Amino acid sequence: MAKLLLTHWHVIKLPKGELNLGKTLQSGQQFTWRKIACDSSTGIEGDGEYVAWRGVLAEMVWTLKQDNNDGNLLYMIHGPVKDCSRITPDKRKRQTVADLGRLYVPSKKRADCEGKCKEDSTDYQPYDSIIKDYFQLDVNLRQLYIEWSKADTNFAKIASSMAGIRILRQDPVENLFSFICSSNNNISRITSMVGKLCTRFGQKLLTVDAMDYYQFPNVAALAQHDTEKVMRDLGFGYRAKYINESAKILQAKGVSWLYALRQIPYKECQQQLRQLHGVGAKVADCVCLMSLDKPSVVPVDTHVFQISSRYYMPDLRKQKSLTDKIYREIGNNVTLLILIVT
Repeated sequence: MAKLLLTHWHVIKLPKGELNLGKTLQSGQQFTWRKIACDSSTGIEGDGEYVAWRGVLAEMVWTLKQDNNDGNLLYMIHGPVKDCSRITPDKRKRQTVADLGRLYVPSKKRADCEGKCKEDSTDYQPYDSIIKDYFQLDVNLRQLYIEWSKADTNFAKIASSMAGIRILRQDPVENLFSFICSSNNNISRITSMVGKLCTRFGQKLLTVDAMDYYQFPNVAALAQHDTEKVMRDLGFGYRAKYINESAKILQAKGVSWLYALRQIPYKECQQQLRQLHGVGAKVADCVCLMSLDKPSVVPVDTHVFQISSRYYMPDLRKQKSLTDKIYREIGNNVTLLILIVT
């Protein structure tokens, strides 16, 4: 940790429609951002409520909000911050579907400050880079929506109501264990479990507005011999064993093994992930999509199954359950559509 970052808002300028902060953070990709009240003219949601979002990213506590008038993203970092001046962006092995969106590249110049933001000598570029990478802001989402709408009339009908929903680029460790918690679960319970992981096994960073914020636990903490019992006592059920055993495997392989999966093809990546306990096809695909740079992957759950049978693959209406074979057929069919578009 280094210096204290001045507690005022910093702006990352975005074209309107490139990000819907609230819908993205509530879309079931990530489970630690908290919705908080906001006393600014920015951050207004549909019901007129002033809101912002607070959570932990890159071992720092951030508050995010969005100016709904122009779409800009604003952030503030609380308490001690890491010295990120030497951080270099993780080089990704991009897949075809992402290349289409790389028509809009945010300016490399430092973002301007407006409204309540004040000019200072802080070098925000490293922190801007963290946010831009997390929300994948170098992807031209509006262009993707245009192309998808041309290729799919069903998508075209709902595109306007889904504008600005982005796939996050998460830390693979947090993403993996969060989705092991997702097995036969709902978002509320997943959120509760991930919160318990952080408070019981993670490091406390600081308290903001009487709320404690914790770093997601490292693999060593989840691999301890008594971790499974502790998690069972906390209500994780059979997932406790999955988390503990997968953490032990990761500890033996080295966490770098997980990050290195960003550089290999999707099928091989999925197969590698399925060596871990509690990681089936859907969980593996969620991790591939949300943290391992496989943007053309479509995780298939019951909702995707129902949408596919209703709009794209009517023969599936005869099927009563989502088998491995049907899972592959749906994933291949929807992925094919995406690849045709690109």
